[in-house]
Amino acid sequence: MPVSVGVGSISRKVTPSPHNRCVPSVMTTKTNDPRQRTEPYLDDADMWKAGFGGPAGQENERFIEALELWQPVALPPVHGPKSVQIIEEHERVMELRLAFQNTGGWRTRHGKVAAIGRQFAGDLNIYGTNGWDLAGFAECHCDGYGDVGSFSERVNPEGRSWFTYWLAIHAGPSLAGVDIQTTSYACGRIVRLDMELNGRKRTYMYVYAPSKSVQRRPFLKSFQNAMPTGRDVIIMGDFNTRLSKKDHSGDRPPNTGSAEWEHIREVN
Repeated sequence: MPVSVGVGSISRKVTPSPHNRCVPSVMTTKTNDPRQRTEPYLDDADMWKAGFGGPAGQENERFIEALELWQPVALPPVHGPKSVQIIEEHERVMELRLAFQNTGGWRTRHGKVAAIGRQFAGDLNIYGTNGWDLAGFAECHCDGYGDVGSFSERVNPEGRSWFTYWLAIHAGPSLAGVDIQTTSYACGRIVRLDMELNGRKRTYMYVYAPSKSVQRRPFLKSFQNAMPTGRDVIIMGDFNTRLSKKDHSGDRPPNTGSAEWEHIREVN
């Protein structure tokens, strides 16, 4: 099973200030406007498994090695208001432009979500790309209600999006019509997308590992529970893990979880 791994994010991490780490969207009345969504994104039983629910949901991360938290939670797609449902085969991009960023909280700066949307579409060229076909963003801090429609509309209005509290995944219009089965694991810290491209079964995994060492080690020890078999796998994410001094500007040595992550790379 070929596995490609990307460690770390490609953007500078901005640490959210405490007062705006998890501020839910304002919702007052029921409406058809997705930006004012009053219904939960997932069934009540699955909301906390995807990290939603603020401190109550995140409390489960203390037990992140528990088998129950590694059962897959199906994530439904959120279609942008301009999304195309079908695309001709010859028009579809097969060599995907992939991206991952740790965006440090989508409420930490005014206009941040709009800027992420411009990057995704290729209108804001920071990394020498003309936009992305499939991108994941960590620390979006989605509330599971109004944010779902709002974030989808502002970042990916022409495609499909999936959310957990920690991660936002966006598939652009080039992937319209591709059947994508999306699941979440470990309190929403892993999102796995299974699809078939060019006649090959592919899996794209986006990961945001815990920053606390007491959580990171059991998280990585249990990571194999989310891995597929018989598929090409590409893993992208922020693992909060140093494998060597080269992974830190201050030449700090490997940290907790480095041995577990090396084992993941060896067995896959």
